[in-house]
Amino acid sequence: MTLIIAGKSEGTHGRCDSKCHDAMEPECHCICGGHFHGKRSGSAELREAVKEHAEELLVSLRSRGIQFELEGELAQPG
Repeated sequence: MTLIIAGKSEGTHGRCDSKCHDAMEPECHCICGGHFHGKRSGSAELREAVKEHAEELLVSLRSRGIQFELEGELAQPG
């Protein structure tokens, strides 16, 4: 499941998807900055992390001039 795809005019800047959500290793290198890392795709833990961190992540991307598309939990209101 992909939550966010971020990019600039040069192309894709990063994404947050099941590679991050289902990761077993401690380091996160995706666009979420570790907020959704290892939370397990489709889990209540991931949904809670989205509720808690989505707005700050989106504000951060906007402030850096990064355009993004929301999918999955992030695309759904509330």
